[in-house]
Amino acid sequence: MLKNNFSKEERLHKKRHIDQLFASKQAFTIYPYRVIYQFEPPTDNKPAERAACLISVAKKRFKRAVARNRLKRLTREAYRLNKSPLCKGLEERDLTLHFALIAICDDLPSFARCQKAMKQVVSKLSERAISYGK
Repeated sequence: MLKNNFSKEERLHKKRHIDQLFASKQAFTIYPYRVIYQFEPPTDNKPAERAACLISVAKKRFKRAVARNRLKRLTREAYRLNKSPLCKGLEERDLTLHFALIAICDDLPSFARCQKAMKQVVSKLSERAISYGK
């Protein structure tokens, strides 16, 4: 059974992985997010999380830390609630996904807007996982 949490293993934090991700240049935009992603076959001996996520909110767009932190919290919660179809699809295809969610909005969206966008992001990533390697 898939746990409905967002653990440390699900966060993209290694500099090497982040550099590889931004070098991949595979991206799409679903307002209020720009999504940069990279699929790869699992390589580690230990069982790792199938999807690792990086969430970024630019200081240029949100000057106050309160607003940046609020948007990051909304994004994490929306991802946590909607990630199960993506993880199941990656498990079936035996793939690992690294992706970054970068906020491109200028004003703070509501949770309903974040959740709607996250559902679209997850479905698009799932579609691309299915077509990966064909």
